[in-house]
Amino acid sequence: ENKHNITITGRGTVDGRGEAWWHLRRLRADVLAPVLLKMVGCTQVVVSNMRFINSPFYHIVSVSCTRLLLEGLFIQALMDSKNT
Repeated sequence: ENKHNITITGRGTVDGRGEAWWHLRRLRADVLAPVLLKMVGCTQVVVSNMRFINSPFYHIVSVSCTRLLLEGLFIQALMDSKNT
């Protein structure tokens, strides 16, 4: 929260392993699952050339961020996942 000049780049994969969360959220809609990458009040952020898969909830969330660049991202979850 409130960080500046951040770069996350590479060929890595962030796997949220959300299957257990998806099952739990099907049973209980009140359960809040975690977000893979959440940025709040950040400036000058670059996220590039990464893979985000199987998030328990949202894959990427930005709130009140400025100068944010997201490029070359691969985002994937199963069609029956409860994460979007």
